Amino acid sequence: MRGYTENRLLCYVLEDMRSCCKTHNYAPMAGLIEEVQIMGNKMEAGLDTQHDYWEMVEDCKAIMKQREKLRSKLREESPSG
Repeated sequence: MRGYTENRLLCYVLEDMRSCCKTHNYAPMAGLIEEVQIMGNKMEAGLDTQHDYWEMVEDCKAIMKQREKLRSKLREESPSG
């Protein structure tokens, strides 16, 4: 089994799980399952964050368009000179 580091990749954890099955040593399996669950949760949270970011970008674009319309309307209404 590989050493445990803070930034282990999911494929390495799955490789360790396969190794457990191959050797019929299931002692570390509960910890590996927990590690995979944590990684999956982090990935899902990252996807949610990206979704929220892109929603915010779209909202910002809509607000900028609205601002420009209001500025144009203000220019038309304000007396020149």
